[in-house]
Amino acid sequence: MKQSKAWWVYGPWFAMACVAALLWGQLTLAAEDSRLIGVEGQPVPPMMTAIAQATPAQPRDIDRHWAQDCIQGLVQRRLATIDSQGYFYPEATVSWQELTQVLNLMFPTGRADSWANPLEQALGLTGANVASHYPDHYYLPSRAIARGEALMALAAKVNGSFLTQANGTLRASLTDADQIPHFAREGVAAALARRLVVDYPEPTRLRPNDLLTRGELAAMLCRASGNEQLQGLVPAGAIAPFQTPPPAAPPTTERRGVWLTNIDSQVLFSQDNLVEAVDRLAALNFNTLYPTVWNWGDTLYPS
Repeated sequence: MKQSKAWWVYGPWFAMACVAALLWGQLTLAAEDSRLIGVEGQPVPPMMTAIAQATPAQPRDIDRHWAQDCIQGLVQRRLATIDSQGYFYPEATVSWQELTQVLNLMFPTGRADSWANPLEQALGLTGANVASHYPDHYYLPSRAIARGEALMALAAKVNGSFLTQANGTLRASLTDADQIPHFAREGVAAALARRLVVDYPEPTRLRPNDLLTRGELAAMLCRASGNEQLQGLVPAGAIAPFQTPPPAAPPTTERRGVWLTNIDSQVLFSQDNLVEAVDRLAALNFNTLYPTVWNWGDTLYPS
């Protein structure tokens, strides 16, 4: 009787809580998917599809967008898609899955190496590339991506080269270079060298952590297409300049360095050995020491 009474007292409240939780879950899912819904409840079409549209049309929602001519050029060449109502959705965000599909269709490559990280596998990248240090857990196909990530992936896909002074190039070219994540710095520098970095009206402001939009991606694709007509459709005032860093001042003293290692050497295993080694190196006119502190790190350059 006590159990029956408890059910009549608390059962309805428990049932209402379950229904509320179910409704909340549905609302949450709807909110997460809201960026995929276009006009009249229709899903936003993929940025590009392997099945070309039969009759390219003038997108209805790109008037006065700074990349309007580029978007129209991609649509006319069947390199970008619009929905059945003629909408392109230039301000919609782009997921990793959408970006990798676009890049693989526009710049097809082979199969990635077996040791490749998830992003390299998705893009079919082989060998050393500017995306090789992208953290595995950051690649989530459904996640909307940032501008810095997109430029890194684009530069890797078009075989952007490593720069000897990547950080100096970023600081000389972009006003917010310090905001670029460490894993994307080589990629953004390579994109700068290829003139792929675009933004309007401030081309020197990368906004690397802002979410990428379809309109911005269209402009990047035009710049990376290799087609001079498409490249010319991006306004010159939207292309970030490629600035080389100023030459470093010549050293005032000669640097003579030596590596102190814990392999095949006893120097670092006792204080007496270390004092003797430093004294001997000083007598030989060495002025810089490079002691080993960690043997199992990852390099941030091809090695």
